[in-house]
Amino acid sequence: MENKSLTLLAFLAGITMLCSGCATLPVKNQSLALSYWQNAKTAQTQELAIKNSEKLRKNEYVLPDAVIDTFARIVDKTPTVFWAGGPAAGHLPYDFLEKDKDKAEFCNKVKKGSYNETEIATFYTILSTPKNTIIKQSVLEDSFFDSAIPHERFHEEMYKLSDEEWKIMHEAYANLKNRKAPEGHNIFLDDKPQYAGFATMAVNMSENEFYPYLADNKLEDYVEETLKNDFPKAYVIYTRIKEKVKEKDQNDL
Repeated sequence: MENKSLTLLAFLAGITMLCSGCATLPVKNQSLALSYWQNAKTAQTQELAIKNSEKLRKNEYVLPDAVIDTFARIVDKTPTVFWAGGPAAGHLPYDFLEKDKDKAEFCNKVKKGSYNETEIATFYTILSTPKNTIIKQSVLEDSFFDSAIPHERFHEEMYKLSDEEWKIMHEAYANLKNRKAPEGHNIFLDDKPQYAGFATMAVNMSENEFYPYLADNKLEDYVEETLKNDFPKAYVIYTRIKEKVKEKDQNDL
């Protein structure tokens, strides 16, 4: 795994210009995570937050909900970004705050909160560093954490695919999306009843969400079975990523 601290430090000069004051970085993402759980109301919630923070990998950071919501509104102008309450977590394959106007807007809006300059600089550094994953504070305090983290790790692994592998995955998705829905369903890429259509909407709106939601076991069983039978090459790539996500990152022990 790369030395992330060196990558992060490269952004500090720009941070100082945008967010006046001294900028420092957390020594460990676990420490940062636990500093933003003040909204936890019960001992049980606090205990869960501690347990979940221990599962974080080196490139995974927990930030206040309001900070991630502010970030999401700046980098994604589509009306659907908050269709289900906003993103609970996200993997950042590149710097979404690369444009000067986005940097300035983010820092100015976060300054309106109760955060000091060091915190604001830390938020910006994490959010502008490619290959980081961000998680909302509220997710850290919830059992949903165990679903959100594998989902984002799947996204992370997908960005490591070769162009040829991306092509294979895309062709399989495009074919499945346009298939006739089986009896009892309105659409082929349908989720299981307990997910109330949220996964269905996500996978049919975005190709990037299809495989992570499939790995989450949120789509109907026939979808994965069809992928296995009709698109064996895509299925091999999919299962490889799925197993990779389950592996314990030895560098984070």
